[in-house]
Amino acid sequence: MKVKVTYPKAFGISLIIGAVFILSVSFLIGISLNTLTGGVLLVI
Repeated sequence: MKVKVTYPKAFGISLIIGAVFILSVSFLIGISLNTLTGGVLLVI
């Protein structure tokens, strides 16, 4: 029973961690892209 109970928990936790990681990475990429385009617009 313990294996059946802990496996879905670990799977869900890993899914949540992966989702948070992907969201944070895309958020950081979006910020860097926005700053890059803003800098280019300022230079132009």
